[in-house]
Amino acid sequence: EAVERVVRDWGRLDIAVNSAGIAHAAPAADLADDCAFSLGLIAPQLPPFDVPAGHTESSWLRHLTMTRARRRYGTPAQHPAAYRQIEHELAIVETLTFPGYFLVVADIVDFCKRNDILCQGRGSAANSAVCYALGITNVDPVRAQLLFERFLAPERDDPPDIDVDIESDRREEAIQYVYRRYGRDYSAQVAIIQACSDSSCPSLFHLDKTEYLKLLVTENKNL
Repeated sequence: EAVERVVRDWGRLDIAVNSAGIAHAAPAADLADDCAFSLGLIAPQLPPFDVPAGHTESSWLRHLTMTRARRRYGTPAQHPAAYRQIEHELAIVETLTFPGYFLVVADIVDFCKRNDILCQGRGSAANSAVCYALGITNVDPVRAQLLFERFLAPERDDPPDIDVDIESDRREEAIQYVYRRYGRDYSAQVAIIQACSDSSCPSLFHLDKTEYLKLLVTENKNL
């Protein structure tokens, strides 16, 4: 009898708790809906890129790409496959509204080249014939049969990521150019801090302070 009473009381308690939970669930769900937002709302906005009169960002990117492609590939008659690939890429870039991004990166690379600052585009951007034609990268993706969609595809809604390495001794010149050219409202610096465990970096963790300082000086002559 005692066991039955406990079971009966527990059942009533369970029903009460569940009922209270349901009663509070709707307001909580409404509050969650009110607080929810898309990360797209805080996505960085690209700076407007100044183009010559009569051009849009799309038309100017096409003009630059086709003009510079002749230095890489020759005429369309000489390399039809390359120009077919360029047309394919430009259509995707325009559909995804990223012409300005390619123009900004090409402009930074052009600044480095004008000032004899070593720079090199890398990563998945090397899969792009447009990047190769613009001079951002130096690997011919058409000849290497690289897949452009690994870099940018309509099925993905994330923006392209063009990595450009700039020589460390003169990187600050490029950074200041970006600030002057595009303003601080559109420019920022970010850093990636990497850490490793004792098992992944055993040689570092077993150095004493003197040996560690010697290693830092050897690896970074600017210290």
